[in-house]
Amino acid sequence: MPLISGDVLLGRLAGYLVVRDGPVNGISDLTTEVLGVPLGATWCTKLVEQYANVIRVPRGTAMLKEMLAEGRIDAMLADAYSLGLAGGVPEGYKAIEVDHFDVHSWLKAEFADIKPQFDRATRAFLAKLGITISCCDKAAPPN
Repeated sequence: MPLISGDVLLGRLAGYLVVRDGPVNGISDLTTEVLGVPLGATWCTKLVEQYANVIRVPRGTAMLKEMLAEGRIDAMLADAYSLGLAGGVPEGYKAIEVDHFDVHSWLKAEFADIKPQFDRATRAFLAKLGITISCCDKAAPPN
């Protein structure tokens, strides 16, 4: 489905590499490990383009965590929001921040002509809720 990005910043998220506690401290430390990535996630494309052992998983972070527990993958990439929704970092694993990115509103391309109104309404909605977007909390990954 063709989409266009809105101009409204909805949030800023950290991207994490989740691996077993041990010597791995970033993607560059991976050698033969199987790395699970959420299917359709674009924030991590450049991070994994040079790494050969990538599996794209269709059901997101919850499925990635299941695959870690079953030993079907050795590591996974997840954004802070999805990792928090899926219950946080599994016991015996660590989350290493490898990226951060902005999240914007999206609109189906067929509605591009109403994008200015959409953006105004989104800003008004966030203001009514009292939501202000600030930088990600880098103190700790979601647990």
